[in-house]
Amino acid sequence: KVRDNTGNELMREVIDNFLRTGETDIVEPYASLMKEAATEYADIVFQKLHDYEYNEQMMKLHFIGGGARIIEAYGSYNKDRVFFNHDIRANAKGYEYYCYMILRHEQGKRAM
Repeated sequence: KVRDNTGNELMREVIDNFLRTGETDIVEPYASLMKEAATEYADIVFQKLHDYEYNEQMMKLHFIGGGARIIEAYGSYNKDRVFFNHDIRANAKGYEYYCYMILRHEQGKRAM
């Protein structure tokens, strides 16, 4: 979005910091373009969730990991029904726990 509108590329560090914090300290029009792109991204995420039958009135929603910051800062959602875990290792920790539970279950079968 920034390159398309200005012809300039943002430094990787600027983008990484924005993705981690949801904030940026660069001048206009770059800051507005980044925030506009983040809002469009959040809208796309929620549209995809609705496409897969997410119903915010019937379900709670949890965003986990690094991308949660952008959704929290720029998404439109019910703050009482959407929760955020900003631990960038949260997905890996969840998968690790899942694998642990599978191994534990398999070991329980063998003991019988």
